Amino acid sequence: MNAPRALVVEFYNAHLETLYPQVYYLEAGGHTVWVAVPETFVQAVQNHLPGRTVIALPTQGFWARWRKPWRVLQHLRKHRIQKLAVNTLTSNMGRRLAFGLWFLPRVQAAAVLHSTNRLRPKRSQRLINTRFRRYWVLSTHQHEYLPPNAVRFRIGTLWPVILEDATSPHYQRVARSPFLQEDTTVIAIPGHALRARRDYQALFHALEQIRPPLDEVLFYLLGDYSAQDGPDIVQEIKDRELTHYFRWSTHRLPQYEFNQQLRSCQAILPLLHPGQPGYEKYQTVKTSGSLNLAPAMGLPILLPQGFLLDQEIQPWVIRYPLKGFALMRWRHILPKPSAQWNLESSRDQYLEVWK
Repeated sequence: MNAPRALVVEFYNAHLETLYPQVYYLEAGGHTVWVAVPETFVQAVQNHLPGRTVIALPTQGFWARWRKPWRVLQHLRKHRIQKLAVNTLTSNMGRRLAFGLWFLPRVQAAAVLHSTNRLRPKRSQRLINTRFRRYWVLSTHQHEYLPPNAVRFRIGTLWPVILEDATSPHYQRVARSPFLQEDTTVIAIPGHALRARRDYQALFHALEQIRPPLDEVLFYLLGDYSAQDGPDIVQEIKDRELTHYFRWSTHRLPQYEFNQQLRSCQAILPLLHPGQPGYEKYQTVKTSGSLNLAPAMGLPILLPQGFLLDQEIQPWVIRYPLKGFALMRWRHILPKPSAQWNLESSRDQYLEVWK
């Protein structure tokens, strides 16, 4: 009997962290899997997913916005693929795909919801929903904040807790940063350099209160701090004379290098605090990618008291009081979690959507 066929599509140079888990879960479920990404993203995906067939979607010229979905539809038809999983669904691409999929009635279409607001019954989404009847959210709590019309769809959970293919030769060649090899507790602050998302001020203020300064703790700003708010944040670190506490990246790390550097740290600190713009969304319609990094890397994650959390992530969490941030004994609060994530359960939750 021929294996079922699936195509996983990412239309933008983004969300590799949810692309690979989908490939992994589909392959674990016995599927033959193709991957389609923008031509500018092909090399990164091939590095991350060795041995897979990666289709290059056009990115150049005005008509690329139409040629991308057309290429996907052509591939679905040519290879008689039964399942289409869209990694990032936007209104424009979703509408064009939905229209074309009416001519491929045997294809089951599903998509990842990075925010449950995507399902709200706006005009574009109504058209998309005519062919997309299956969706995944990225955490348990998001199920509670789906709009009322969600009862019409089959909705499951995609846990992006497996981030890499260990067979990739790139994972054998990444050298750890020198400071990660010292006798130092390194706490990672992963993700984009955005003040609106992370409460850097609370950390800076806390470190200024510590006397004498700690000499065995470092905070690794694991993102591209040459972009967005990065230069401003780095300058503030220098102005406050806190440079001895921090290390940072000055370019965007390839996913495999990001994973290796993060794995060499001792904990994850997302700096998601009340009062930050978007904090409430992380408690309701969205989830922070940092939460899934904890079980994926086997590292503890530091979160403020009161942060609403999925029960599945709880074994990896260490809570701290915001008012006591400056009093934390960073080096002594980071036991390595003993819990193991159940990948078989995650696979089954993902595949349940296709049934």
